[in-house]
Amino acid sequence: MTLRGCVAFFRERLGLLAQGESPGDQRAALIVLLHRSLARRALSRMCGNHACGMTEASSAVKHKFQRCGRCMFTLYCSRNCQRQDWAEGVTHKSVCPLLSRIAAATGNFANYDGFEVAFLSCGFEREEENLLFRWAIAGHDDVPVPTMS
Repeated sequence: MTLRGCVAFFRERLGLLAQGESPGDQRAALIVLLHRSLARRALSRMCGNHACGMTEASSAVKHKFQRCGRCMFTLYCSRNCQRQDWAEGVTHKSVCPLLSRIAAATGNFANYDGFEVAFLSCGFEREEENLLFRWAIAGHDDVPVPTMS
């Protein structure tokens, strides 16, 4: 399933969950979606600015992207993209501390089982989970977003 398909599936699933299923089911769907989004970004070495979409392989200047010094996950093709990502939409500034907590608990984002355990050990508040969900689906504006309860 493509990431776009995954986003559509989980948005639909979360919409159903918002109508009465347990918060644990919502959290499970969020963990899968977030892990899938992080894995895609890592494998493609994509710029963290959702409006950019450039990858290291597609970069015209063929330089290594700079990594966020805090979460050590998000990459940027330029300072301009970093500034934009820190100022617009669901900003990296808001999710960086959350990603850092997951990274500190797991060491990396590659293994799903380790990621799930790390995510759950972080004890995120519902507001933080909603923020991570909105960040994971950024760039997929063509699919409606349900509200997680």
